[in-house]
Amino acid sequence: MKNIIITLLALILFIFSTSIGYAQEYIIISGTARWCGPCAAMKAVWKSEPIVKYLKDSSNVQFYALDIDQEAQVAQNWGISVVPTIIIAQQVVGEKRWKPLYRTTGYRNASVLLTIFQKYIKNPVKKVLTLPENRPIHKNSPILLWKTDFL
Repeated sequence: MKNIIITLLALILFIFSTSIGYAQEYIIISGTARWCGPCAAMKAVWKSEPIVKYLKDSSNVQFYALDIDQEAQVAQNWGISVVPTIIIAQQVVGEKRWKPLYRTTGYRNASVLLTIFQKYIKNPVKKVLTLPENRPIHKNSPILLWKTDFL
């Protein structure tokens, strides 16, 4: 229940930030399910040091773990029916929609994921300052954008 509330709050903040023009440039969606064995293995990969460092250091990349059973409509909107699925999408400049850049299904280890990120996520922006609870302040941003960790 707590994870659902956190997910919904993060999505509301994300939608709000998108509507006022301060959305992150890239999103990584990990389609998962509790009953999925490879998804459990992927959870360990998402928690691995190189992946966590990449996600924490890149202020223009947001990560979302999407449980396809709990958020069936969102999963359907993104076309996720097989798990694990990884999607990288980029926000269309000046619009409130996302353009999928990459999609894969199945287990991927940390080194493969980092290679994929380097190929599809151009110029990840390094964070300037991070406050407690993983709330980054962007140097030139007039508002505080929240980055919630779903791991």
